[in-house]
Amino acid sequence: MDAFTTAAVLALAIGAVACTISLAKVFAPARAWVAGRRGRAWRWLADLIGCPYCVSHWLAFSATVIYRPRLVSLWLPLDLAVTTMAIVALAMLPVLVIRRGIAPVRIQIDHHRLPATVPTTLLSSRDRAHLNGAGR
Repeated sequence: MDAFTTAAVLALAIGAVACTISLAKVFAPARAWVAGRRGRAWRWLADLIGCPYCVSHWLAFSATVIYRPRLVSLWLPLDLAVTTMAIVALAMLPVLVIRRGIAPVRIQIDHHRLPATVPTTLLSSRDRAHLNGAGR
């Protein structure tokens, strides 16, 4: 497979994995657990895994280091950085498709079961309003 095909396939996979980690119900308990931890590193990790765009950077960097597709040929560190960012950009296409597909199917959060330490920044504005009593 040439570098462009490899990068495109990696981008599709990374987009799907980023959505699974950041948005899927199956990872909701893990996201809530991380969000409930104290400390700067835990807060950083909670912000990271709650954002498909953020997760895709780390996944793309890892995939670029492992598979080594080079979309440009100037200087290896720069080539890998450019390839990583191109994969991130392409990975957002499946993320947009998946988000549009699940947007009409709004998953209600059981606010009574959330730990008190879950940062409200991880919730949508609608969910924050519900927590503050506007949705009751």
